[in-house]
Amino acid sequence: MTMGNLDILLFITSGIFGVVAYRFYFKDIRDSVIKPNRWSWLIFCIATLLEVLTYNEVSGDLVKSSLFFISAICTFIIAALLWSRSTWKKPDWTEFICLSASIISLILWLGFNETLWAHIMLVVAIPISFIPIYRDSWNDWRVEDTVAWQLWTFGDLLAIFLVLTRLDKFEELPFAIVEFLSHATVWFLVSRGKRIFESSLSKSD
Repeated sequence: MTMGNLDILLFITSGIFGVVAYRFYFKDIRDSVIKPNRWSWLIFCIATLLEVLTYNEVSGDLVKSSLFFISAICTFIIAALLWSRSTWKKPDWTEFICLSASIISLILWLGFNETLWAHIMLVVAIPISFIPIYRDSWNDWRVEDTVAWQLWTFGDLLAIFLVLTRLDKFEELPFAIVEFLSHATVWFLVSRGKRIFESSLSKSD
């Protein structure tokens, strides 16, 4: 499928939002502004790479897949940064489940050539891998207080439009929607915590 002007615009704009978001996130980690969950990011980098590879097999559209490939590369950079700055800590049950889902998906894909089922399992694993981040953001919004979540949300929304303009089969859509909802949820939780904090300050004054 060839790229039209709208496809090119959506691809470039979504890509810019994503890369800039990762740049902000990387800087905020380096400057100790935020304290992300490192197990979540390790799972992200593994699951996202497998998700993109299976997505490419399911969709057969390199244009849509390449947008997610960029994200996969960036998650590896973030995960490497986080693990280089932290000490060993065993995963909790949600992190263990996500790691297990990624491994099972890899077995389904490579061992049994069940690409679609591997893809579906990874789509389910992604929101589960966000649970530690949801939990941390709910308990203390400052650990994820970065503009990156807003930028990822906008970029994901544009990616959904790109997928829709080039949609060949329904199976191509859930991954983009899950990515959007996962990032938007963190943005909502951080914004919620910030509003509560600012409200408590105004009442104390």
